[in-house]
Amino acid sequence: MADVPFAFIRDMMAAALGVEAHLLRPPYKDAQEFDYRLSRILRADFDYKDIFSASAMRGLEEGTVYYVHNTLELNYVFMPVPGPKPRSVLLFGPFLYEAASGPFFERVLAQNRIGKGDAAALRTFYGTVPEVAEPTMAAAAHAVACQLYGAHDPARVVHRTLASTVTGRAQPDEAFQFSMELLERRYRDENALLAAVSRGDYDAAVRHLGRFSIKNFTPRTGELLRDVKNMLIVVNTLLRKAAESGGVHPVYIDQLSGALAVKIERVADTVEANRLGLEMLRRYCRLVRNDAHSGYSQAVQKTLSYISLHLSGELSLRSIAAALGFNATYLSAQFSRERGETLTAYIHTLRLQTARRLLDETDLPVAEVAARVGMVDVAYFSRLFKKKYGLSPLRYRARPAEG
Repeated sequence: MADVPFAFIRDMMAAALGVEAHLLRPPYKDAQEFDYRLSRILRADFDYKDIFSASAMRGLEEGTVYYVHNTLELNYVFMPVPGPKPRSVLLFGPFLYEAASGPFFERVLAQNRIGKGDAAALRTFYGTVPEVAEPTMAAAAHAVACQLYGAHDPARVVHRTLASTVTGRAQPDEAFQFSMELLERRYRDENALLAAVSRGDYDAAVRHLGRFSIKNFTPRTGELLRDVKNMLIVVNTLLRKAAESGGVHPVYIDQLSGALAVKIERVADTVEANRLGLEMLRRYCRLVRNDAHSGYSQAVQKTLSYISLHLSGELSLRSIAAALGFNATYLSAQFSRERGETLTAYIHTLRLQTARRLLDETDLPVAEVAARVGMVDVAYFSRLFKKKYGLSPLRYRARPAEG
């Protein structure tokens, strides 16, 4: 794994598919990560090291990708790591190829002879397992295998099935504790996502977003698109709170959340909903990075808020100081000391950044964009914009989309 950092693979799988990745090292004492102790809950004498001695798992060969399925309908991908035997094993999973619907759940209970006493823990468990389309997982596993082995022959793919390991009964207190641990894990993921947003850390937020899906919410309507929209509404509310804890003024949060609420209701399908989820994350992180005012004195916080709310109007040192009741000399010195730039330079930069955002996200005419950032002279605005970004506003908007 020296050439392919495991942390990179783990973060990629989590962000892209919501699937856990584990590196199991001999003698595989951490093999309970295979299913988060589910097999031990359902069979008290189960030994996770037996997974690697079972007939289906013997003789794992380097350079081969193993797709493993068990009678609980859970799926895994195993990749032996190059090196001396016994080898470490890269594990992706568990994941499902189909939704854990009522018929699915009844089938699992029947084929594993699981009683109703254990069903509650199992149902909670399935609520945490990501669903991945089989071609999507195959593409992701192949990409990792190519990096892990230098190249990968698609013929070196093996499908295996593990026999049932869950006969017997779980103790009620163990099943309850297991359910509690799974719920705690869900909330840890949620809190990690919100903490990343409160820092404006988009990269970290995306890594956690993969584990955050509609399965974290209780469906209300029975209609998928409506349930997805409801999920986005909840996420919008959570991201509002994260931005507020990051020090963003409620006025800016309200503006963004209101605009996103309109977009949510206009979503036409689940593909568009997924894209909007990423857009929401990106825009809230950017809001925190650009508009969080925590850490500044009250005078500077009020000044920053005033500028943002009056960007289309007159913004001179004298007019701002008069509106806020500060001495102009004091305010200028305090702002420069805390921000490391003059008040005038800050206003100039903010106006151009806001104009660029409006050009990216709206169809407003250039003259309207200029007016909204307080530059009524369109020719002057265009000169300043081109000086900063290398393109006139019209050419900037007409440029090929990135990516």
